[in-house]
Amino acid sequence: MIVCEYCETRNRRDKGTCVACGAPMESRRATTQPKASKPTEKKPKSQQKVETELRKATDKADEAYFTVMNTYAIAWRTVGEAIAIAIAAFIIGVTGGAVQMGFVGVLGAIGVGIAVGLTQKNFYFVIGSAPGGALIGLAISAIFWIGGQPKIGVLVVTICAILGAILGGRRRYPFSQRNWWEKLRPVLGALGGLGFGILGLLLGLGIAGVASFVR
Repeated sequence: MIVCEYCETRNRRDKGTCVACGAPMESRRATTQPKASKPTEKKPKSQQKVETELRKATDKADEAYFTVMNTYAIAWRTVGEAIAIAIAAFIIGVTGGAVQMGFVGVLGAIGVGIAVGLTQKNFYFVIGSAPGGALIGLAISAIFWIGGQPKIGVLVVTICAILGAILGGRRRYPFSQRNWWEKLRPVLGALGGLGFGILGLLLGLGIAGVASFVR
């Protein structure tokens, strides 16, 4: 087994690239010390056949195991990213709608979706980073709101959410070498940010309408 240094996914030793992110595995394999070879003893053909069949069966079992575990790991990470994008984009959308800067809010929601899609993190860090940054930005924007500059708030929330998504991410490898899923993640993140940003925007516009009516 070799653990990918980029996404920490377990791969079979004979894999040239990571099955999860497509990163090259040669550098990690090169650092593995080969076992000292023992002098081979000539075995009967029947025993050799049994050992060959046993080795094939073991390889198939290993392949099935790694396929299941890696699929689970990728799905688990994707769920975390979807939750993070949904929360952060919704907060940005609400902020944009509440201060009558809906277009900026939706763009910010798309931006945080791309940032999450481009960043590689542990599941729990993914869930907490972008939404946590958005909440911190929301708290900071209250200062501008009180100071009579509410429209700056949506920019502050967006910047904090994107920084939260990026900070603490693992080292990445060239985009051109990534597999199709890694290349698709930022696109899906942008679409998710767009959808939840619009939902947040609608709520923000409703809040702004109620606030103006009360005044």
